[in-house]
Amino acid sequence: QKTAYEIYQCDWSSDVCSSDLAHHLMVTRISEERRQGMARTATVYITELGTLFAILTGFLISSEYSIYRQAQTSIAQETSAGTNLAYSTRPLPAVDVSQIQAREALYIDTIEREDWTALAKGQLPGGNTFETMRDLQGDAYRLTARAYSPASTEWELRQSVDDLIARRKERLAIGTLTLPGLMFILSVAAGLALVINAVMVSLGEGRYAALVAATIVVIVALDLALIIALSAPFRGGFIVSSAPLDILRHELQQGRYLPWIQG
Repeated sequence: QKTAYEIYQCDWSSDVCSSDLAHHLMVTRISEERRQGMARTATVYITELGTLFAILTGFLISSEYSIYRQAQTSIAQETSAGTNLAYSTRPLPAVDVSQIQAREALYIDTIEREDWTALAKGQLPGGNTFETMRDLQGDAYRLTARAYSPASTEWELRQSVDDLIARRKERLAIGTLTLPGLMFILSVAAGLALVINAVMVSLGEGRYAALVAATIVVIVALDLALIIALSAPFRGGFIVSSAPLDILRHELQQGRYLPWIQG
C-alpha cells in the first residue's frame, strides 16, 4: 500500500491512485474510531480507578502517619519518664543521687548510640543497652530499699524507672512495624492503571488533556513516595528525632538535676 505522501504524488487519472486514496482514508477512519473507542473505554474506568487509588493511599497515608506520630509521642513520654526519674532521686543522700543519675545518663547515651543505629537498619538493638538498663534498674531498687530511704521516694523512684523501661519497649515495638505489603502493592497497581487510563484519554485531545494526564502521573508518584517515606519512622524519609533524649542526657551530665546545684 502507498503512503499518504506517495498518494499525493500519484497520477490522479489512474484508477490505482483513486483506490489507494480510498483505502488510506478508510484505514485512517478505522484507526481514529479505534482510538476514540479506547479513549471512551478509558474514560469509563478512570473515575473508578481514581476512587480506588484515593481510598487505598488515603488509608495507608493516614495509618503510617499515625504510627509516625505515635513514635514521636513515645519518645516524648520516654523523656518525661527519664526526667521524673531524675527528680525522684532528690530526697536520697548525695552519693546515691549521683550514682543513679550517672547510671541514667549512661543508659540514655547507650540508647542514642545503639537503639537508633539498630532501628535505622530495621534491626533490634544489641545487649549493651539491656545491660545499662539492668544496672540502672538494679541501682534504683537496691538504693531505695535501704532503711534511710523514705517510703514515698522508694515507690516513686521504682515507678519512674519502670516507666522509663516500658517506654523504651514501646518505642522498639513501633520500630518493628512494617508497611502492609499487599495493600501497598494493590495501591501501586491501581496507580499504574490510573496513569495508563489517563494517558489513553489524553491521546489526541490537545495540550489541556495532556497536562491533566501529567498532573495525575505526578500525584500518583507523590502519593506512593509519601507512603514509603512515612512507613519507617526510624529509617524512612521522615525520621523521628532523638533530640529530647539528647537534651535530657546533657542535662544529667551537667548535673542540672542534682539537688545541691541550682540553675
